[in-house]
Amino acid sequence: MPNCPYCFKKFGRISSLQNHSAYCSIIHQGKYAAENSELEMDIPPIRDIYIVLQKLVKENNSLKDKVSELEKLSKREKKQICLIDWLNHNRTPTLDFKMWYNKWQVTRNDFHNVLSTNTLSGVMAILRNNLECRNNDIPMCAFDQKLKTIFIYTNSEWRIIERNEFYKCIDSIIFKLGKQFNQWMHKNEKELINNSEQMHLYTKKLYNMEIEELSRRIHLRLYNHIKYNLKNIVEYQFSF
Repeated sequence: MPNCPYCFKKFGRISSLQNHSAYCSIIHQGKYAAENSELEMDIPPIRDIYIVLQKLVKENNSLKDKVSELEKLSKREKKQICLIDWLNHNRTPTLDFKMWYNKWQVTRNDFHNVLSTNTLSGVMAILRNNLECRNNDIPMCAFDQKLKTIFIYTNSEWRIIERNEFYKCIDSIIFKLGKQFNQWMHKNEKELINNSEQMHLYTKKLYNMEIEELSRRIHLRLYNHIKYNLKNIVEYQFSF
């Protein structure tokens, strides 16, 4: 098997050896000239120079691509920050998430709003009313940078809300709406005795959807309602 006379690398084909040795000879002579600069080196044939030039251009383009990728990665790493870390450093609500939603008031008007629309719209209206004051004291937020994800502040730190926690939050609203329903029935007891169909209609209106399904639909609507683009505030690319 033929080998390069300069670096002794072996080749299976003569053509591969010729191309390599043309390049290797110039590299070898260059190193030798650097050590023995007073000596004049022979100028290699044009064909060998062309082979070396082709190889150098190809390697140069490859290096450019790698450098470009490394620069992008470097910039991304320098600017990258975790959303939860950002929240923990920049927002400290005074109320825990569970304490916050347990304090929500559900009124008779909220109940009548459900009857005039539907449970989904009525619950969303209650949520919007409690989110009107958007400031650092609200223990819930969402961002464009994290699709369909809601963060809550609980146990003195921010984290992504779990599915069951969100179910409980929505269930607490339904429970309070149910109290308003009971009060309404007690107030209109005589009228309802002769109109059981109306009572059945209102009951179906309020409890027409399973909590899991209701919560799933509300989660997306709520995310779209409270999300904002943090890049408008700080110039970061976020890790998730």
